[in-house]
Amino acid sequence: MPKKRKYTKIETETGDILEEGYDKIYTSKELSLIFAQKKRSIEKTNFMEYIESLGQYALLFYNHLNKLDIPNEIKTRFIFLTAFIKYDSNGLLVEDNKNQRPLQRSDLLELLNIGEKAFIRTINVLKENKLLFENDKMYYLNKKFVARGKLTPQKMSQDFTRVFADAIKELYNDCSPRQQSQLYYFYMILPLVNYKYNCVCHNPNETNLQHIKKMSIQDICISVGYNSTQWKRFWLMLRGFKIGKEYCISSTIIGDTYDDVLIKINPKIYYAGNENCFEELQQCCYEFFIGDKKVYNNES
Repeated sequence: MPKKRKYTKIETETGDILEEGYDKIYTSKELSLIFAQKKRSIEKTNFMEYIESLGQYALLFYNHLNKLDIPNEIKTRFIFLTAFIKYDSNGLLVEDNKNQRPLQRSDLLELLNIGEKAFIRTINVLKENKLLFENDKMYYLNKKFVARGKLTPQKMSQDFTRVFADAIKELYNDCSPRQQSQLYYFYMILPLVNYKYNCVCHNPNETNLQHIKKMSIQDICISVGYNSTQWKRFWLMLRGFKIGKEYCISSTIIGDTYDDVLIKINPKIYYAGNENCFEELQQCCYEFFIGDKKVYNNES
């Protein structure tokens, strides 16, 4: 605690007391701590402003979703619905932030943009696996899998990432039903995505870039159950997904050779880092904005 020292301000001509009070006297250690706290506060504010510039987001607890034995296209449809969660609402699905009208069955059918038969199957599978609940003709997503708003300490201890609504909607709406299954590969690899650099690697919690154990496209194929001998096809398939003009996946040179690359995911889709990762987030967004520094095997 800082020491207090009494002071008195006196008018020199009249001798009247103008002000009395106490100054706080800080040690150099205390001043360093105050400066560090203010710096962290500014960094957090700047980081959150940047995150919010990427749009509304929900928090996806991806390990729970990956464990479910349901078709990938239905998992993709579930993630698409996370873009419509009302803030701090226990998972209520609404039209949008301005018009917070709860979504009805007809709304879901229109938004998912699939046939009646596929829609019925999707809703049934989501309900059977407790991903979606219906109450009084309103629909809710299970907060075990996704949340929007403040998290409890117990939820904060779990693995999760931000999934950004604008990118989710754009990617889904540009998909054919077949591509909806392919799109889920981006979410299937989430346990392998480094929270700081948004790269796919064997040690996703590593904070030192020099110690990152990078994964190749073949490694990623194996991790998601895709035939690794067809890695070129897999790469081109993922490169077919774009947000505006930006690719969703890229390869970035980090060394002196073309083989020394990191495979990164566009953070406009998802990003898990905190304020300590602000520079890395900005760098990653910039890399996708300016385009790849390297692509695989003469890709056109």
